[in-house]
Order: sequence, then structure tokens, then C-alpha cells
Amino acid sequence: MGRLIKITNKLGMSIICSTMGGSLYDVLAPDKDGNIESVLVRPNAISEFDYAEGHYGKPAGRTAGRIRPKTVTLDNHTFTIKTADPKADFALHGGKDGFSEKEFEVSEKTFFDDQTLIFTYTSKDGESGYPGNLKVTIKYILRGKENRFLIEHEATTDKKTLCNLTCHAYFNLSGNNKRNILGQELYLNSSRYGVVDKETVATRISEVDKNFDFRNPHKIGDYIEQEEVQRFTYGYDHPFLLDGNMPAAVLYDRESGRELTINTNYESCVMYSCNWPDHFISENGRYIKKYDGICLEMQHFPNTVHSDFIHDKKDVLSVGQKYDQFIEYNFLIK
Repeated sequence: MGRLIKITNKLGMSIICSTMGGSLYDVLAPDKDGNIESVLVRPNAISEFDYAEGHYGKPAGRTAGRIRPKTVTLDNHTFTIKTADPKADFALHGGKDGFSEKEFEVSEKTFFDDQTLIFTYTSKDGESGYPGNLKVTIKYILRGKENRFLIEHEATTDKKTLCNLTCHAYFNLSGNNKRNILGQELYLNSSRYGVVDKETVATRISEVDKNFDFRNPHKIGDYIEQEEVQRFTYGYDHPFLLDGNMPAAVLYDRESGRELTINTNYESCVMYSCNWPDHFISENGRYIKKYDGICLEMQHFPNTVHSDFIHDKKDVLSVGQKYDQFIEYNFLIK
């Protein structure tokens, strides 16, 4: 069972992380009235959180998203990612025995008012089928005087391999999951998205239409029931290519006053609107339901190793190359 570690800043904001997956277990942030509440949706029982298929708050390594086909060739070396179902033709979130169920080592560091949790794990050559000893570090840095925290993903390998990490957290700014996310407003800095097939694998890049365009902020629920959004995915579960300027995304809940701004050096965001909930009991004592959370998974565009429409294969990590990516979350009252 994973061990939970909580750090709190001078303003009362807290983040709670777990050694299981080096993951983000919870974020506690104030609303406009000063109430400190959870802004993540996850199973309340730690045993369910550790092994839930929803990958709540997990890095979802070695490769976030789907890899299809699951057999990959790099530098004339062919390997097959292990999957729970051997007959499946794609691997999801690292495949069988991915990072979500690995116990990470943890250490803590304080620098002036900032607190840092440092999680490390070495994925051995051949683990889950991947080549190379992959050394991974995930840092959570909570600012002491701002309601802001940073996630840093670092990795190196001794063989060319695949690596694509994220934070698969389900945000809900209502506080303690009072309301679903359909009324929360989203800005997403993206003019292009991946059109997906029945296995939720992107097959091409398209310009966003009104159903997928969040450059002018609007409610998540405005177009979510449209046929184009519901096809195959039953809600949003699509990769978006970010246009490059900050911020990458802004989420706002008018009733609580909470606003979350996300910055990153990743080039894409997979948006998932909790279309297939696990039906675990959440922190407020009720079952997690469809549309209770929104995942804004900053990461490299998934499955570029097999995508002829993406030429920069950023999910491929070479020997001597350092994987060095960040995601920053800034909470304000608006």
C-alpha cells in the first residue's frame, strides 16, 4: 500500500502525494470564502486509489495514453509492450505493470519557504517489455507564499526506449466534488486536436470546430453531448496540440471562485472528462459519476512513434538525452 505525504504552505494550501506511482493523491485549495477543500476527484479508500484503473493522479508511465500497435521497433530492435489482455492490439498507460502500481522512493527538501517531494524509480530493462533501464524522478514543488505547485518529470535511459509521463489527476474546482464539471469554464490554448477512432487512438490532426474549440472560454458541458464528441469516447477523451503560448489551460468554477491556470513545456494536452467512472466512493461519501472530474493531461502527443502525421517523435527517449518536462498549477480566486 502506498504511503501518503502531505505538505502545506503558509496560505493553507496542501498537496498530498503517494509513493504508489509517485502520484498526486489530493490538492486542498481555498474558495472565495476561504474554505479549504479538495479540488481532485479520486477514490477515498487508499487501497482503491492505489490500484484503480482510472489512474487517478498517476504519471501513467512509461507511456501515457495508448500505443498502437503495441509492438515497436527502435534502432532495429523490436519489442512488445506487455498488456493485461494479451489479445489487445494496443497498450494503455504503460501497459501491464506500468508506473501506476510501482512503489517509488521518496525524499523531502525545503528551500526557504518552498517544499519539495522527490519521488524516484528505476524501471529495469525489459520491464513491461520496454528496453533500457529508465531512471525516473518526479518532483512536486509547493510554493510557500503562493497557491501554486510545480511537477517536474525527469528521466534518462541506457537504451533507446519510449517515455511519456503525465499527471492523470481529475480536477473539480467545486470543492469536495459538490457538483460535476459540466458548468465549469475551460480555456484551452489549442487550435488543433487529434481525431480518434474506436480505440481512442488519434488517426489524424484536425482544426478544432465549435465542439472542440476552447480558445474562447466556455462551459465544458456546452457541446459535450454533441455526436462528434460522443462518438467512440462518450465525452472528451482527445489529444490537443497546444499552440505554444502560456497559459496552456485555465479552468474556472464561478460558484466557488476558484480558478486554476496550467503552464507547461509539453506540446499537447489530453482532455478526459471522466466518461467511464470506476464507481468508487469519493471523499464526500458518494460514488464517482460520469463527468465528475476533468483530466488535463499535459504530455507529449501520444503514440507519435507510430503516427505518420506527427514527425517529431517526442515519446522516444535516446541514450544521452534527458527527459525534462514540467507542469505548473496556479490557483487563484476570481
